[in-house]
Amino acid sequence: MLWLDPPPVHPETYQRIYQVIGGHPLITETLIRRGIDQIENAQTFLDAALYQPASAYDLPNMAKAVERVKKAVQTGQTILIWGDFDVDGQTATTLLVTALRAVGGEVKYHIPNRHSEGHGIKLERLKSLLGEGKIDLIITCDTGIAEYEAIDHAQAQGIDVIVTDHHKLPEKLPNAFACVNPQMLPSDHPLATLPGVGCAYKLIEALYEGQDTGRFLDLVALGIVADVAVQRGDTRYLLQKGLVILRDVRRLGLQAMIEIGKLDPTRIDEEMIGFEIAPRLNALGRLSDARQAVEFLATDQLEQARILAQRLEGFNNERKLLTEQVFQGAEEQIRQDPNLLNYAALVLAHPAWVGGVIGIVANRLVEKYQRPVVLIATPEGEIGRGSARSVAGVDITAAITAHRDLLEGYGGHTMAAGISILPERIGLFRRELANTVRAMRQTEIGVTKTDATLQIDAYLTLDEIQPALLHDLARLAPFGTGNPALLFATKNARIAQVRTIGRTGEHLRLVIENEQGTRQDVLWWRAGIDEPSQLENRRVDVAFTLRESQYKGQREIRLQYVDMRAAENAESAPNAVEWIDLRSHADPKNVIASLKHPCVWNEAVAIEPIKSQQRTQLYQADDLVIWSAPPDIKTLKTVIEQVKPQRIYVIGVANPNDEIKQFLTQLIGITKYALNQREGRIYVLQAAAALGQRENTIHVGFEQLQARQIIRILHKTIDTIVIEKTDGPQRQAETEKLETLLNETRAFRNYFIKAPLDFMR
Repeated sequence: MLWLDPPPVHPETYQRIYQVIGGHPLITETLIRRGIDQIENAQTFLDAALYQPASAYDLPNMAKAVERVKKAVQTGQTILIWGDFDVDGQTATTLLVTALRAVGGEVKYHIPNRHSEGHGIKLERLKSLLGEGKIDLIITCDTGIAEYEAIDHAQAQGIDVIVTDHHKLPEKLPNAFACVNPQMLPSDHPLATLPGVGCAYKLIEALYEGQDTGRFLDLVALGIVADVAVQRGDTRYLLQKGLVILRDVRRLGLQAMIEIGKLDPTRIDEEMIGFEIAPRLNALGRLSDARQAVEFLATDQLEQARILAQRLEGFNNERKLLTEQVFQGAEEQIRQDPNLLNYAALVLAHPAWVGGVIGIVANRLVEKYQRPVVLIATPEGEIGRGSARSVAGVDITAAITAHRDLLEGYGGHTMAAGISILPERIGLFRRELANTVRAMRQTEIGVTKTDATLQIDAYLTLDEIQPALLHDLARLAPFGTGNPALLFATKNARIAQVRTIGRTGEHLRLVIENEQGTRQDVLWWRAGIDEPSQLENRRVDVAFTLRESQYKGQREIRLQYVDMRAAENAESAPNAVEWIDLRSHADPKNVIASLKHPCVWNEAVAIEPIKSQQRTQLYQADDLVIWSAPPDIKTLKTVIEQVKPQRIYVIGVANPNDEIKQFLTQLIGITKYALNQREGRIYVLQAAAALGQRENTIHVGFEQLQARQIIRILHKTIDTIVIEKTDGPQRQAETEKLETLLNETRAFRNYFIKAPLDFMR
């Protein structure tokens, strides 16, 4: 991954803002780099007390919605709140129920069961609820913006429906009495990023007409963090205010949860919500009935709060177990079929997966593979139900919408979505979604920016990492989408010690040391390193985030690993490799000719009279020459490990076989040779080396020849393919999968030819 240094800030802008806000210089620099370059904006970003929230009536149809709710409360009409089973939906439902009851409203509520109903308003369930007793008004929260059939039915029965939702707007709005959705505002409006609970809060704020609504902000904060809402404008303001309420926790349910979970309420922040509180609440919706969450959050009975908190703890432990099972199952699918990682979006399915936890696992896979992930539970005989999670720069709901013709249903927002799909369509959906995601992420250099680069906010020495620094930088919190935690790096540190931690040793604790002897621990979650001890004594640059944690009653600074690269001066260390850049050299052949016994790695490019080797012919040598650009980083690393050079000379010539026509022509040549000389047996690694391609591209290439009826595949393994000739007429075949692989290889080579040598170390 290529590291990007912190961009410079304009000195006059810096001085103008720094003189007002003070503190560590990095605070001012970060604000400017994140587009907050006006004094007033900087002040209100750091201090919620200075921020002027937008009027609730900025939301379209708010006045109409408020008047209808007032009428229902004043005339004793029965109001049904229809929510959703995730934390955003749970908190929005609780907020509306408690706030409306507090002003005398006659209120019922319903949260769908994830497993039997799924998201949204199912018509049959609505009819059932309407049959149980009189309902005069329905208010949705965190759902409803695309529920045409159910809303039409309610309105036809004389029951008004007010939709409060924040999900993507459909092509047309439902025929509701009023639709209140921040997506109807311009994207730069301060209310535009509100989640479902934020939209519900604004309805209550307008209804209360200036009366205090601060007691509901703890619910809003939970929903904002749990739903990964973009933290700017009112969304950030409401979260800041809500965290203050949470730290003085009054809700008995949360008090009981904190007691059982041994959490410190005075230290509640966005991280504790995301990793401790929200997972416990979500476990109800994932494994049981989320209606209990409203009881839990609204109860005024301490005993009931403790019973429900214990229940949540049990479900959360079960959720952890199921999550690990699904994660391991997903990883096994990838091990069995590495080609899955050639798609720009990772789409996996299994009939035994529990739908309630696949969203959590999708998040873990996004972190590991840095691409959007869709996991689909496909119980036998049922429609598959999936959860999607995304990365910055990819609006996953927009990407899914482009292929709605393949789905039975879908919905979501920028970073997360849900789908329902017939199992037989999953393969086609995977290909089509990957193409759309790739187009969204493509950059001018042919690779995805988020895959290739890491933006560093500041370089720190280990001695600079002190509690005072962390305390000052906390002014920039809360962190999250739209305001990510600062990413730091330290240079030229020695890895003094490596220890495995966790029940299965899946995590690492690195002890890094600078030349002055200062040491810091770095936690590397899910490191995935087979031989951790091999990291010891390496000199590296380490990228990390900083957090304050509490361990055995003691507060300590925690460095959390993000990335690592060889230190710039690592060449002088014993056994370090020297890299020599010849990519712009006028006569690289002359340089190579002067070397004594070099190993020249070259595939599919003529360089006569220099003798060269393919990857199957390599030998150990002091000098390795990379003449042709490699197809991917994995192959490059494998070659270096085989040759074990002291010096690497980089030339990097493009490969003509990355064009599909040329590739298939060469592959047919290999096919003819195998049929004539090897009884149809093809060795995949040899074919990949001959064409300068990845091995999985060779597999897909032969699948393409079979689809065209040029050959028939009799048997294949990862290493070999056995074919026979066919006599029938050739036909056209879909080439998208093969073209995708070739395009990815071409993009990597293009990047290799231009990238700084740091990328290759």
